[in-house]
Amino acid sequence: MSTKITIKNISIYGYHGVLANEKELGGKYQVDIVFWYDSQKTAKNDDIKLAVDYSEIINVTVDIVKNKRFNLIESLAKYIIDELLTKFKAIDKISLSLRKYYIPISQNIEYVEVEETKSRL
Repeated sequence: MSTKITIKNISIYGYHGVLANEKELGGKYQVDIVFWYDSQKTAKNDDIKLAVDYSEIINVTVDIVKNKRFNLIESLAKYIIDELLTKFKAIDKISLSLRKYYIPISQNIEYVEVEETKSRL
C-alpha cells in the first residue's frame, strides 16, 4: 500500500545565488515536498515510529536551505532530495518544488521554480 504525503509552502530564508548580493542579503524560498512510502504497518498500528515523520522532513529541509550555500536552485533541490532519501529509508519516491523569490533581474516576476523527482527503483 503506497501512501502519498504532501507538504506545501515551507517558507525559508536562505542565501543562494550566483550574484554577491544574493549570497550576502539572501532571499525568500518556498518548498513543496511530495513523497510516497508503504504505510501498511503504520496505518495498521497507528504508530508514529513506523511512519515517515513529516515534521522531520520539514526540519531537514529548513536546515539545508538556511545553512547550506548553492549557486543554483537546481543544485539545492537535488541536494535536499538526496539528503531526504538518505535519511528516510522508507521513502520510495520523492518530488520537490523549490521557489526562489526576489530574483535580481530587470523583469518583474514573482518567482522562479525548479522541480525535481527521484525514485529508489
